[in-house]
Amino acid sequence: MTDQVQDNSGPILLPGPAAPPIAIFQASRWVRANVHFVIAAAILAVTALGWQGAVNILKLRLTKDAVPLPAGVRVDDKHRNLTMATKCGTFERVETYGVLDKTKKGLNSGPPDGEVVQSDDVLETLGMGTDASLNWYLSRIYRGTVKDERGHYPQLNLDLTYYTGALDAVPHIPEVCGVAGGYTIVTDGPDTLDIAIPDGPKEWRNFKVNRVLFESRGQRFAQYYVFILNGQPQLSREMVRVLQWDFTKRYCYFGKIQVSPQVSPQEPYSATDTDRKAREFFEQVMPSVLKEFTSSADLEALEAQHKD
Repeated sequence: MTDQVQDNSGPILLPGPAAPPIAIFQASRWVRANVHFVIAAAILAVTALGWQGAVNILKLRLTKDAVPLPAGVRVDDKHRNLTMATKCGTFERVETYGVLDKTKKGLNSGPPDGEVVQSDDVLETLGMGTDASLNWYLSRIYRGTVKDERGHYPQLNLDLTYYTGALDAVPHIPEVCGVAGGYTIVTDGPDTLDIAIPDGPKEWRNFKVNRVLFESRGQRFAQYYVFILNGQPQLSREMVRVLQWDFTKRYCYFGKIQVSPQVSPQEPYSATDTDRKAREFFEQVMPSVLKEFTSSADLEALEAQHKD
């Protein structure tokens, strides 16, 4: 419909109200047909804005920065720790060199037999990351300098891993890796072992380690391990997974300390002897081990330096 306006030049046609575009009708029809989706999308949008607001107001950290290595700790370009003490109390690294380098007139070469250098495949399995990461490992054999009650020098494997700069799934515990390797988990006593370090840091003066007993072809052997999270001992892998997500902290690292007493196929397994060897080794080696990890006090000081 149009309105007519008279003047001396004749009628002028003025446009009436414009018809709504077809697109508006189509959009309205789509909204009515998908009302539940629209409501859900609106809720998600509001929630996202609310979460982001909470993150900004509370200054939450959704990522983690790498913790610098303690002063004096060195790691090579293949992530192997180079500074862990080779002598700890009455235990020392196995130093025998088993590789002869004929180009050097028969001199032994390479690392000591007690220093295990992992292959690239193993490093990938361990999740050591890129060359630039601060993650590291140590795999070493120590031998006691004092004979045990059977007249032998006890020999134990020490395995350390350290991860920082990323929120990780915390892999590789003996219960999983051992079973995957074909071993059977058996039970012959408590699943933890008490360790005491009277002169250690407060949180490490009395702590527990996990105790896992395996059997393979009639031979039994035990492995003992504990996690370290931001300088604190933790028994549970699940607890490490949860606590590393502390949104109020800028920095995070975790590691695993594992001890495996070696056994002789010619001698029967003794839970009492194996536990005693593991306890003695932990108590003598842990002061040196903890020097390779940032202490909880130093980490708190680092956090305080970067408070916004």
